[in-house]
Amino acid sequence: MKRLLAIILASCMIFTFAACGNSKDKATVAEDEEEIMTPEEAAGEPTQQETLESIDRGTVEGTNYKNEWAGVTFAIPEGMTPLTADEMAKVLGQGNEQLAAGDEAAKQAMDTFVQNSYVPLFMINDVKDTSKLKIQYIAEIRTSAKTEEEYLTDTMAQIKETGLGYAFSDKIEEVKLGKYVYTTVTGTIESKNAQISYYVRKIDEGFLVLSVGYTKDRTEVAKQWIEAIV
Repeated sequence: MKRLLAIILASCMIFTFAACGNSKDKATVAEDEEEIMTPEEAAGEPTQQETLESIDRGTVEGTNYKNEWAGVTFAIPEGMTPLTADEMAKVLGQGNEQLAAGDEAAKQAMDTFVQNSYVPLFMINDVKDTSKLKIQYIAEIRTSAKTEEEYLTDTMAQIKETGLGYAFSDKIEEVKLGKYVYTTVTGTIESKNAQISYYVRKIDEGFLVLSVGYTKDRTEVAKQWIEAIV
């Protein structure tokens, strides 16, 4: 199964940091969409709607985002603002638009898949310069990966295939964020002076995916934010 979510987020990061150079071609986008569907889903059982509705989106309370279902509390640093549900959906839509490369049918197919597969929980931007720091926390409920390492290994291979320009570290590590252990890997876009780190945790419904994209001058801000997760 294709890691469409991670590819969308990687595309969003490049779209934010600078104009994206190479998008996936239309044939590959259509091929990925076909491969994503599982036999159970094709048979119409069970519906994804019940699972989607069971996921708590969390709440913003003062300068914190809290989500008891996911077991996390994120601080909202000064100068940053959480996106609304509509704004988060728009971010994912922009990633789809980049990947579809002008193919409206492919974009519509990806939009439908995203709506039925991903629940955006939390996104924040640096309001002083939105190109420098992006944080996105999303629940993915449709995936064939069995472990976090398998998820990330697939993610790295498939992002490399897109030609988005990422070079990933060979080191997949485990790190504790708040109460839970996440599996993490970092990719670098040297031409954009930027990095994106993925943190993945397996849950009953699928995976929680935290992506933190930042230009290198914002490395310390990103590090401090990650360390403050409880």
